[in-house]
Amino acid sequence: MALAWEIKQAGMEAVVEGVGKNLRYAFMEGIEIWIAAVDAAGKTTARNVCFVIPRQVKQDEIFPFSVKLPIAVEPGMLLKFTYKYNGSDGGDGGVDWMQSFEWGVS
Repeated sequence: MALAWEIKQAGMEAVVEGVGKNLRYAFMEGIEIWIAAVDAAGKTTARNVCFVIPRQVKQDEIFPFSVKLPIAVEPGMLLKFTYKYNGSDGGDGGVDWMQSFEWGVS
C-alpha cells in the first residue's frame, strides 16, 4: 500500500486527509488507517482511526481516507501511522497485514 496525505488545521483540531493505493493484491479488504500524534517529549497526545470505505479495493485502485485528531499538529511532533488490511489474490483466504511508520511534522 502507498499513502499520500496533507494536514489541514481547523482551530484546535487537525485533519489528516489523504489517499491510499493497493499496489500488490488482487483486492484488499478491511482497511484501517490509525494515526497517533506524539509530542516532542514522546507522549501520545491524540489517536484516531479511519475505516476505509469502499469495503473492497482492487489492485491499482486509489481510495480516500480522513482522520481527525482533536489537537493542533505542530512542527516537532511525530505522526505515527499504522495501517491494517487483508490482502488476497483470490481463493486463498488472504493475508492479514499490519505496518507502521513515523512522519515528522515540519
